[in-house]
Amino acid sequence: MAAVAVIQVMSGELHAGPAVQLSLHDALERFYGGKVEPQRVRKVLVADRHVGVAQLIPPEDTGADLDTAIPAVLAQPTRRQQLLDALSLAESSQPIPAGWTVFTGELGQALFAAFQSSQWQKRIRRASPGYEACAFDYFSFSKQAGVVFRTERVGRCIHCNRFTLRLDP
Repeated sequence: MAAVAVIQVMSGELHAGPAVQLSLHDALERFYGGKVEPQRVRKVLVADRHVGVAQLIPPEDTGADLDTAIPAVLAQPTRRQQLLDALSLAESSQPIPAGWTVFTGELGQALFAAFQSSQWQKRIRRASPGYEACAFDYFSFSKQAGVVFRTERVGRCIHCNRFTLRLDP
């Protein structure tokens, strides 16, 4: 999916604002299991112009657009990186920027508000790797909250109303 979206961004079919770039970078990070190298992405996307998503690239295209689209996508910090940075800033009592993409929407705004508390550690905790449940009371997330936890990397427990962050790649 990320590969097709990068091709669409490259061809101008899809506007790549920060939210789209964030989603693409997140998908690539999950695929690679960590940091994404631009050269690897390009090699995977265009290993053979006659196979897979590379078929979507017009034959006259030299790949220059792809060379600019990939770094633009990878320049947008992933949700995981934004959450790690927010935790680091909170641990050192530094201000956390409210404008980060991870803090948009109702859940993101509530998470940001929790980070602003002097006792944020009582409201926010890292999830154990591979564990999809509340890090405080260990209740499983509902199906909908589980999907949000896997995609947005933030879970909010309906029992204790606290946040669990999924930070494994």
